[in-house]
Amino acid sequence: MKKVLHSLAILLIAGSLFAQSPQLMSYQAVVRKNDNKLVVNGSVGVQLSLLQGSVNGSLVYEEHHSTTTNDNGLMTLKIGGGTVSKGTFAAIDWSKGPYYIKSEIDPLGGNAYSISSTTQLLSVPYALYSEQSGSTFKHYIGELYGGGVIFYLYKDRKGEEHGLIVTLENLSSGVSWSNNFDSSVGSSARSTWNGQQNTSAIINQSGHFESAAQVCEDATVGEQNDWYLPSLDELNLLYRARYEVNKSLDSDNDPSTKPITYYDYLWSSTEAQSYSAWCKHFATGVDNTNGKDWQYAVRGVRAF
Repeated sequence: MKKVLHSLAILLIAGSLFAQSPQLMSYQAVVRKNDNKLVVNGSVGVQLSLLQGSVNGSLVYEEHHSTTTNDNGLMTLKIGGGTVSKGTFAAIDWSKGPYYIKSEIDPLGGNAYSISSTTQLLSVPYALYSEQSGSTFKHYIGELYGGGVIFYLYKDRKGEEHGLIVTLENLSSGVSWSNNFDSSVGSSARSTWNGQQNTSAIINQSGHFESAAQVCEDATVGEQNDWYLPSLDELNLLYRARYEVNKSLDSDNDPSTKPITYYDYLWSSTEAQSYSAWCKHFATGVDNTNGKDWQYAVRGVRAF
């Protein structure tokens, strides 16, 4: 049996061919074997489902895909562009969320789905909903604001605007994930989206005295002191906004600000196993798990 390690890259596809928001979302996942080797240039069968309310909620949409992984084991699909077996993607009422995406994969290319993963959709439905309702944003991606650069924006169900901000430079060029190299923090540090929760759990682990999370916790940047180590999903959002973020940091005429380099590996706050944690390579966009004693760079994130 094989397993899949998701890069959780879910985003709205924009293009000049569409007058309104296209009813498509891009979905990416890196497929690996049990021995952690990539499934390279291999055919895979995929079933994608949208569930309403919870991970076990009502099935509102389902579609099927046949695709091929690339040289890096990465598959890319467009949700809303597969062979539909239930529902209509364009008819989904995103205001009645939360919604969860369930992926089932057959690594042999058929429909004997042996791999399953369910993840909450946190941003795209509400971005679609905001546009459909005529809402506008006061801020923008790439804006220098709140001690850093905005790299993600969304509106909650009440229409209130929120976002994520990244520091103007790396807080560390190389630090271990934690001094507890082979001691599990546990489920409280394994959220793929809640970096604040993960950061707190890492710092409060028994025997902790040094970590990438602590670097963020100790930072005061732009008179802000509520920075935390981003989760894996938050790093994926940052990767997709890298162009806007780096454009702002390159154009601010401030030599103290540093764009995210092509070579950066950044730690996330998401623990993988007792001895490893997730990081992201900003050259390829691939998510990796490595030993907690490895030295990687750190960028802090704060929410507003």
